[in-house]
Amino acid sequence: MVESLSREVPIINWPLAVKQAFNSKLLAEEMGVSVELTRNVKSNAVAEEVRRVIELMVDESGEGGEESD
Repeated sequence: MVESLSREVPIINWPLAVKQAFNSKLLAEEMGVSVELTRNVKSNAVAEEVRRVIELMVDESGEGGEESD
């Protein structure tokens, strides 16, 4: 996490256990520096959602985009 933040590398979160869900929520919702793919170990990430999140994070210019709700 620290390395990604310091180098401005896009982060896609898929928290599985313990404090990962808290950290993921903090990065995505409070800091706005990542996108959460799914939240818990029982969640399935389908190919379409993975593609959507990757395309959101890196567009044609190589820059990350803004997530719109």
